[in-house]
Amino acid sequence: MVKQEMYNRRVEDVMSKVEWSVEPMDPLSEALGKMKKYDVKEIPVVQKGKLKGLLTFRTLARRRKMAISSHVKSYMISPPAVKPTDKIHKIAEKLITR
Repeated sequence: MVKQEMYNRRVEDVMSKVEWSVEPMDPLSEALGKMKKYDVKEIPVVQKGKLKGLLTFRTLARRRKMAISSHVKSYMISPPAVKPTDKIHKIAEKLITR
């Protein structure tokens, strides 16, 4: 029964408002500071209230050389296209196959 409930959950069932984010032109040092402060591995990149991308620790770990003063936009990835009514398992599949 629990498995079926999880299978039927939608994005809107688990959405929450994020209280912290960075902007594309913010320095990488600011983003890393927020990631550490909030103990997260990814942080939304927002411009004028719109999601522009995600900055992930995984993406940063793959880079060998980066200036701490670089802009977030140089390292952000595109956000997946998600609608509130999408099923969680479908979004998980999209994220895993990226």
